[in-house]
Amino acid sequence: MKPWFYVDSENQRHQVTEEQMQSLADSGIVKPTSLVWTEGQAQWAPASQILPALFQNATGTPPPPPPPRGPPPAGGGPAGGWGGGQFGGEGEK
Repeated sequence: MKPWFYVDSENQRHQVTEEQMQSLADSGIVKPTSLVWTEGQAQWAPASQILPALFQNATGTPPPPPPPRGPPPAGGGPAGGWGGGQFGGEGEK
């Protein structure tokens, strides 16, 4: 297994295994923009380009919010009651 190198936020180079690289990505130490290099590469490149699988299951990014709903129906809420009908507090019609 060939060694990998990454540059940290203080511009220091570190040698690690690919398994360690995954752990560092999971913990946020290696970011998608962190420069990485291994034997065979012509130059240093962002981790997201060289090892995209490191960031496919990244945690910490919540899913997008659900789409907005329309406004509640008139009188449909605790302040306006729960609407008419059997459970609305209005007698049967």
